Amino acid sequence: MSLPEPECDFSVLEQAAEWFALLKDDAVSEQDRYRWQAWLNASPHHELAWRRVEQISRHFERIPQDERREARIALQQGGKQTRRQALKLMALCLGGIVLSSGVANRLPWQEWSASYKTGIGEIKEFQVASNLKLWLNTNSAVDADKNSAGFLLHRGEIVVQAGNGAPSNTHVATSSGNVLGRSLRFQVRKAKDYCEVAVFSGEMQVAPLHASPLTIKAGQQARFTADRIVAIERLESRRAAWVNGMLMADNMRLGDFITELERYRHGYIGCDPQVADLRLVGAYPLADTDRILTALEMSLPIKVNYPLPWWVSISARV
Repeated sequence: MSLPEPECDFSVLEQAAEWFALLKDDAVSEQDRYRWQAWLNASPHHELAWRRVEQISRHFERIPQDERREARIALQQGGKQTRRQALKLMALCLGGIVLSSGVANRLPWQEWSASYKTGIGEIKEFQVASNLKLWLNTNSAVDADKNSAGFLLHRGEIVVQAGNGAPSNTHVATSSGNVLGRSLRFQVRKAKDYCEVAVFSGEMQVAPLHASPLTIKAGQQARFTADRIVAIERLESRRAAWVNGMLMADNMRLGDFITELERYRHGYIGCDPQVADLRLVGAYPLADTDRILTALEMSLPIKVNYPLPWWVSISARV
């Protein structure tokens, strides 16, 4: 089993992105190339950051040549509105590429044949049965048995709403354990190493694979792994805002907000640790992540830069 690649420092990643943009410019000089090579050889951290940028850029290079050229021309023309339009174009182009290349090689076939699924940035509502509704958040996949109100969550996040006449016990199976019980409305989110459950009405039992179950009541949320229930907390008001296409922040750290926002957008969003602890309050429509970034820039002492079509950098405003 290969070890995960170490994290790159934010400032070094930003330097790598700037060098990458410079080398892609038609006006790059031999002196620029010499300076880049000197920078690359100066530290193994530089090499690591450069590999990261190259890895992300390979998705961009698979876009058809005509579409790539159109986006690059728009970026080079400089106007903020034109630049933003180019970024939207690149996001659309990247949509099919990211899912069809790197992710396709990693995800099990069950996710691709799931009963219900969404891509990055998609939020969908399904009427599973006459008395059973299902909402899928961005990049989610779930199998459903409408007769037994049973679900198998492969990835992502769901909200389940059961009406009168629904089976008495709704249950969701995940790789970390099962969530089951009598609830009219609840949410389950599957992350890499844990799952989260939020109960809006009724109550649900959380049963980790290798630990005793606990009951989560209405107005509570919990995080659990396969081995234990990590925490039971008061339900956050923002929990299911995405069902209505909103991303809510109530005194939320900017760094945490960006982590959430990145789920809805293709590409990379980097947040400088110097501004990550800034707090924000607001409701942001998820239909346009570029507008959200613009709103953040207008309301906080930050600068949002786009050194590359698929790279967003957030740093302190000078």
